[in-house]
Amino acid sequence: RGKLVAQNPEDEPAGELLKRIKEEKAKTTKGKKAIADVEIDEVPFELPKGWEWCTIDCISKNVLAGGDKPDICQKQKNEKCDIPIYANAVQDDGLYGYTNIPTQPDVPAITVSARGTIGFVCVRRHPYTPIVRLISLIPIYVDVDYLAMALNSIITTSEGSSIPQLTVPSFKTMLIPLPPLSEQKRIVEKIEEVMGVLERIEGMM
Repeated sequence: RGKLVAQNPEDEPAGELLKRIKEEKAKTTKGKKAIADVEIDEVPFELPKGWEWCTIDCISKNVLAGGDKPDICQKQKNEKCDIPIYANAVQDDGLYGYTNIPTQPDVPAITVSARGTIGFVCVRRHPYTPIVRLISLIPIYVDVDYLAMALNSIITTSEGSSIPQLTVPSFKTMLIPLPPLSEQKRIVEKIEEVMGVLERIEGMM
């Protein structure tokens, strides 16, 4: 909502960032059109000057569902199988095992659990292979840590009762508040600072 850190009027507005994202997306998606621009009456709340509402699809190179478990799958990492396989679990950030070839080589990326604990978000910084019920997205010109934090605050975590599953089409249309890129980085720094303080307090209790 723009209340965590101060806005800097010298930051490039998010509208300009979106223009560059659209230009890059047009190159990488071979003319495939993104979700239409957001209408004013659709937004959940008003944003500060310089911010923009956008959809996940508008700021992503790809939004994909994980595939089947690869034929080559080992529980332990070894020389031949050193590519992590991730599922939609929370334990060990969803690590399922290891394989030899990544189906998701483009990183950094974000994964989101689509079943079970819906909305469990992780940043993936190394090539990996996602399997069923795990959604992957690759942001374009957006700070991956900011986007992960935004998704964490927007998606309702559920054990499958009120939301049976998160689908790729519904995920693509999800609205994200997009600050200028410089402010995205300041937000991440502030949240990491606050979380560090909370961890130290917990360690004293």
